[in-house]
Amino acid sequence: MRLPVILALSTALATGAAGVVVSSADAHNHEASTTAMDHGTDHGAMAGMDHGAMNHPVAQVKDGGSRPDPTATLGTVGGPFTMLDQNGTTVTEKNFAGKYMIVFFGFTFCPDICPTELQTATNALSMLSTAQARKVQVVFVTVDPARDTPAVLKDYLNQFGDNLVGLTGSVDQVAAITKAYKVYYNRATPDHASHDEADDYMMDHSSFLYLMGPDGKFIKVFPAGTTVDTLAGELKSLVTP
Repeated sequence: MRLPVILALSTALATGAAGVVVSSADAHNHEASTTAMDHGTDHGAMAGMDHGAMNHPVAQVKDGGSRPDPTATLGTVGGPFTMLDQNGTTVTEKNFAGKYMIVFFGFTFCPDICPTELQTATNALSMLSTAQARKVQVVFVTVDPARDTPAVLKDYLNQFGDNLVGLTGSVDQVAAITKAYKVYYNRATPDHASHDEADDYMMDHSSFLYLMGPDGKFIKVFPAGTTVDTLAGELKSLVTP
């Protein structure tokens, strides 16, 4: 393992954050892969880390090529962006000034992880006081702008209530915001796919819920699989009404 990766993983552990890189094309193996990592059997990605660190599933490595960003450090998560929301309106980070954001990156064709995490976020908000809930905005950022147009995002997010903002944009805009948030993503088209099936693909992507402060600064990251009760409890202690 290269030193930058060790440093990035150590940073995550130091902040109490266990991260997961999820292959959405193989989401049903998520639990098994995480369990294997807890025992240090993720093809050597955790080699050299102490036993205590290996008890935390910091990164899931898939044969398909998903990898944590080796340059990632949690202290620099976030930053300026320009995107389109689900109504086709241009928005920037300034539109969210004064609010906490729960930011999740995924795609609307995601079969399992994305809807589960969005439902976790919205359910956790329902457990906050009215004053706290008003201060938090759930933001879903697509890593699949080719298919996730504003209209597609709007239809998708309606399933989760009315307190979600969806963000899409050009390939370059998505690349910029994912870089700012240290998000891994990659189109996973099967090698055997025919030309007619070229648009029927999945996306590998890292799966975190990022809590950002009213000043736009990073506060905490929650890994995929965080329970509603755990997330709600953390929000109650971190969100100032």
